[in-house]
Amino acid sequence: MYTLGISCFFHDSAVALLRDGELIFAAEEERFSRIKHDNRFPHRALAACFKEMGITAAEIDAVCFYEKPLRKFERVLEDFAQTYPFSGAAFVRMMPEWLSERLDIEKSLEGLGYTGTVQYVPHHLSHAAAVFYSSSYPESAVVVVDGVGEYETTSIWHATAEGLVQKKALHYPHSLGLLYSTITAFLGFRVNDEEYKVMALAAMPTDATVDLSSLVRREDDGSFTLAMEYFHFRAGGRMWSSALERILGEPRIAETEITPWHIAVAAALQKLTQDILVSIIAQAYKEMPSANLCLAGGVALNAVANGVVARGPFTSLHVFGAAGDSGAAYGAAAYVHYQKTERTQTRAAPLGACIGTNHDNEAEAMAHASGLPYEVLPSPEVAPRIAALIAQGKVIARVSGKMEFGPRALGNRSLLAHPAHPEAFKKLHAIKSRESFRPFGGVFLQDKLHEYVHVPQGINEHPYMNVCLAAIDSARIPNIVHVDGSCRVQTVRRDEGGIADILVAFEKNTGMSALLNTSFNRRGEPLVESLEQALAVFTEQPIDCLLLGNVLLSK
Repeated sequence: MYTLGISCFFHDSAVALLRDGELIFAAEEERFSRIKHDNRFPHRALAACFKEMGITAAEIDAVCFYEKPLRKFERVLEDFAQTYPFSGAAFVRMMPEWLSERLDIEKSLEGLGYTGTVQYVPHHLSHAAAVFYSSSYPESAVVVVDGVGEYETTSIWHATAEGLVQKKALHYPHSLGLLYSTITAFLGFRVNDEEYKVMALAAMPTDATVDLSSLVRREDDGSFTLAMEYFHFRAGGRMWSSALERILGEPRIAETEITPWHIAVAAALQKLTQDILVSIIAQAYKEMPSANLCLAGGVALNAVANGVVARGPFTSLHVFGAAGDSGAAYGAAAYVHYQKTERTQTRAAPLGACIGTNHDNEAEAMAHASGLPYEVLPSPEVAPRIAALIAQGKVIARVSGKMEFGPRALGNRSLLAHPAHPEAFKKLHAIKSRESFRPFGGVFLQDKLHEYVHVPQGINEHPYMNVCLAAIDSARIPNIVHVDGSCRVQTVRRDEGGIADILVAFEKNTGMSALLNTSFNRRGEPLVESLEQALAVFTEQPIDCLLLGNVLLSK
C-alpha cells in the first residue's frame, strides 16, 4: 500500500511516500526548483519521487495533506476582518492564491493520474505524528511548537501504539514561533529562513543588555500570551508595531552592520524562547510523566533550545530531522496509515533522514564528461582515502547515497573537513562566504560523543544535527565549537556505513572521532541535489576534492 503525504503553500513544500507504513522517499520541492524554502505545490518533488521509486500516481492508494485549508482560511479571514484597514494590502495580495490553489488541493493533482480523494490531517497532528512515528519509542509525550497551524500554536499530546491524543493546546495569535520570527525580522533577517542566524548571533559576546519579558505574559502552567500591542503580524506586512520600536529602537536594515545592541536583542530572545519552551515541557511532564519526549514544529529546529530541553525532566529526547513543515508531509501520511493499521512494532533506532534521490549510478559518466581528473575507487578504499585527505587538511565535498530530508546536511550532500586543522577552517570560510558569527557543525561517532561534549542524562543519539551541547575541551575541536563553547552535534553509529565509515577510518588515522560537517551548496541556495549542481559548485569554489558515489574528482 502506497500512502503519499504532501505539504505546501506556506514554506518548505515537500512530499513523502510510505509503502506499508515505512517511509521510502521524502524530499523538499526546493531541492529541484532551486528556490530556497519554495512553498509552491511540489510538482518537481513528486516527479522525482515517482521516478526514483518506479511507480506512477495511479498506484497511490491515499494522498494526505498536512493541514485543513478551510479551517486555516477561516483564521486568515478573521485576521483580515479584525485588522482592517491595515490588512487591506495583504488581503488583495493573498486572496487570488487562496482562491485559485490553496483551497483546492485536488486541482493541483489533476493530470497526474491519481483518482482518489485527499485526506486532510490537522497541522499539529501532522507534526505530532511525524515525530512520534519516526522515533523508536513505544509511547511518548509529544510537544509541538511552531508559528501557527490552523489555529494551534503549541500543543501537548500523548502518543501510544493506539494513536495520538491531544492533552492541551495554545492558540493563535499567542505563538512562540511568531514571537521568534517577529524579532528575527526586526533584526533584519528573513522570516522562515534566517532564524538560525539569530540563534547563532545570540551566543556572541556583548556588554549590552535587553529585557524582552514585557512582550509575553506567562502563567505557572506553562501557557503564555503575547502582549499584542507590540505585534502587527495579524494584519500582514510588517510583523511588529511602533510600540516595539519605542522599547527597542530602530529596526536593523538587512545586510547592515550588526551592533552589540543587536546581539543583546538576539540573546534576550533566545533566552526568553528557551525559558518558555522549558516551562511548556515541564507542564507536559506533569501531564504525562513518561521517560520519552518527542519535540516537533518549527521551534524544534532551534538546536540551542533543544540542548537545554535535553537536560530533563524527560530522560530521552527525539527531534525529527525535518521538524518543520516539510516533515509534516511525512506526518500526515503516517497518521493516515496508522489510523488503519495499529503500530504493533517500534523501530530499533530513529528513522533515517537520508531518504531522497540517489545519483551514484551516474557518477562515473558525469566525472568522465567533466574533463576533470578522477579515479573510480573500489568500495573498501573509499573511506580510508577520504579520511586520509581530510587528515591532511583537505576539504572534501561528498555527494553519495540518498539525499537528506530536512534542513541539515548529514553527510550525503556535505562538505567534510578536519575539526581542528587551521587551514581547513580558513578554506571553509572562503568557500561558504558566511557571516563570521555562524559556527560549523560536527559529526561524531555515537559511542565517543561523551569524550567531546557534555552529554545530558546520557542521551547520546542525535542523528539529525538538531542539538547543541557544551564542548568539554574547545581546543580539541576548535573548528566546530562556537564562541560560547557549544557544539551543534550529529551522531552516527559505527555500523551505519557511508559517512560513518569515513569517521571510523579518520579515527584510525588520527585518533579523533569527529569531523566538521557543513552543507554543500551555493550561498543562498538549497543543498545540491544533482551531480551537475555538485560539479558546478566544486569548480567555482576552492574545494579540494569531490566524491560522487565512489568516484573521486580533483582539480
